[in-house]
Amino acid sequence: MVSSHSTSLAIWGVATPVAVGVTFGVKVGVKCALGCRLAGQRVVVRDEAGATMGEGPLGDAPAPDTLGLFVAELTVRAPSEEGLCRWTAVFQGQKTPQPHIDASATFSFRASSPPEHTVLVDVAERGAGEPVANAAVFVGPYHAMTDACGRVTLQLPGGDYTLAVRKPRYEAHSVQVAVRRDDAVRVELVAAPEVNPDEGEVWM
Repeated sequence: MVSSHSTSLAIWGVATPVAVGVTFGVKVGVKCALGCRLAGQRVVVRDEAGATMGEGPLGDAPAPDTLGLFVAELTVRAPSEEGLCRWTAVFQGQKTPQPHIDASATFSFRASSPPEHTVLVDVAERGAGEPVANAAVFVGPYHAMTDACGRVTLQLPGGDYTLAVRKPRYEAHSVQVAVRRDDAVRVELVAAPEVNPDEGEVWM
């Protein structure tokens, strides 16, 4: 009797939120514990009810810098109604030439109203005025990182949001914003005091 090989499955590259009804990408990687070649084997994405939302083959070769991780880049369509979605990617290993144990993983995303407005967020250090790159900007459920100029552009539905900015070595910042039109928001972060770990002193 031939024993089935164990497999593992990973999911990444899922944007959230996703506008209702639009298509978006999902990357699904599958790896055999014994390093089998899985090129061309299929993976399926299913919604909460088990309906197939997308499917496709694993790539011809392992992903660069991995040990046998074969990747499928799938295109799926968001549901037509808003809400939190929990979908599942499945690799049916028993259908491969060499039997493998099935693998699956669940991922979450939020389907939301289509964007209506463009909001530019400009993040700088208070006092110095220097742009703050790689700061995490959250506007409600939407998030992105600032570029080298300390800026990020978000496409948002109209509404009232909490805008929060986070970056190590700076104090956390949050403010309420009302999105009613295309707009720009400037955020000034305050550098957090550094602590001397040897003496417990605060450096300014």
